[in-house]
Amino acid sequence: MKPFFKLDQAWPNRLSAGQLRGLSDADFLELLRRVRNRMGVYHPNRQVRISRRRAYRNTTRQLISIRYPGRTRRTYRRLAAAEMESFALLNALYPEREKKWMSAEQRFSSKRTTTIVLENFSFIDNPTGTFESLALIAREESLAFETSIDFVDPYCLDIGPYMVLGVMREHMIRNCRGGKISRALNKVVSAVGLDSFLQMKLRPSTSKDIWPIKLQRGSSETVVKGATPGVSTRQIVTDRAVEGMNRWLENADLELSPEGCGNVGAMLGEAIDNAERHSGSSSKEAEWFVAGFMARRKDNDGEYRSVCHLGILSLGRTVAQSLSEAPEEVRAFIDGYVGAHHGSHFSKNTLTTVCALQDNVSRDPHPLDSKGGTGFMDVIDFTSFLGIRPDGKTTSNVAIISGDACLIAKYPYANSRKSEENSARYQWFNQNCSLEEAPEKAYVLSTKWDFPGTLISLRFELHEDFLRSLAAENGDDNQS
Repeated sequence: MKPFFKLDQAWPNRLSAGQLRGLSDADFLELLRRVRNRMGVYHPNRQVRISRRRAYRNTTRQLISIRYPGRTRRTYRRLAAAEMESFALLNALYPEREKKWMSAEQRFSSKRTTTIVLENFSFIDNPTGTFESLALIAREESLAFETSIDFVDPYCLDIGPYMVLGVMREHMIRNCRGGKISRALNKVVSAVGLDSFLQMKLRPSTSKDIWPIKLQRGSSETVVKGATPGVSTRQIVTDRAVEGMNRWLENADLELSPEGCGNVGAMLGEAIDNAERHSGSSSKEAEWFVAGFMARRKDNDGEYRSVCHLGILSLGRTVAQSLSEAPEEVRAFIDGYVGAHHGSHFSKNTLTTVCALQDNVSRDPHPLDSKGGTGFMDVIDFTSFLGIRPDGKTTSNVAIISGDACLIAKYPYANSRKSEENSARYQWFNQNCSLEEAPEKAYVLSTKWDFPGTLISLRFELHEDFLRSLAAENGDDNQS
């Protein structure tokens, strides 16, 4: 379509609604520019009256509402009312966010609309690509007029990225609408309660092949409504998670023994406690989230598999930042390891996080050869045991994200090894499990993003028949 005015012509004084809607996007943007110049809103050498700016804003909004009725008009109104919220996670994913943030008028002028495709969305399987997708979402939140997100994975491959995206969406402006999602992924997101967290409108899940641990959040000062006085939020969430895991095992005609419940509860409680104590100085900084599920899936051979996911996310300080306050003996141990392997492949923070996985490495005062700082190894060994296969290998996958560190504990580094000297457990991510050797790059990597907190994301498969046989060997037909 030819424009009904040329750039060298005077701006027409009257436009009908039909003429306005018949303009190309380029011509409409030129019209907005001419309106701005004609109304004298911006002048390099003198200050413009507020009344003139207000008149320009009202005129612009009226032109936009006529040309783009309905959805686009609502989007513009939302953007015009929104303000940028400074949030550490979004700023870390898009470091130029505060500098390049665009107003509603700027976004409309650029008319930038994007579709973001989330494929292989998993820190366990694709950490770099997943970070790149989250960084793209953070960038488009700052620049785009409207975006949509397509979840193209047939299943949830890793619950961790969805929890991180949910936290992001709570602090993003509402310029993201619609998108695609598979039926199986829809069921999981709805069942776990991630749909409202992700600001998605999904059909409620009625699936009988998903056993969720509903999304829970809290901090050191959170109080659960109706809770018994003196009972912490951490204890309530831990008990609910243990109950959820027991429901997973019930499908294999197994259950956690009282001792097993205590061990699992202590493990999860310590992970949440670490989030509260080590991640920040205030309850807002030390906010944490827990969610998980088990799903029954049919593989290519027609056999059903029980796939379990659990995520623990905390915001605030990273593991490496927390260990900066460790006792002198622990710091000397960490500095020696970092000094031996720091180079082009691994940052100091990443190597410090590898040290933090080992037993007895903690910021809390205690001798290195005493019991303490076992939380990470407890998680790794517990997941490795539940994911064990008849051939002795394990389906366990544990992703640990903190700062620029990304650690993937999976086969053949899915469980710990014990020291002959003091029975402490270690995992240095190399064939000899030696602190004198650098970790393998396929399992330990330093990213270019500084994640402000810690995420522990678990995935494993339950091999029911084999677990039942192990329980029988231990002298109990239905307990683990």
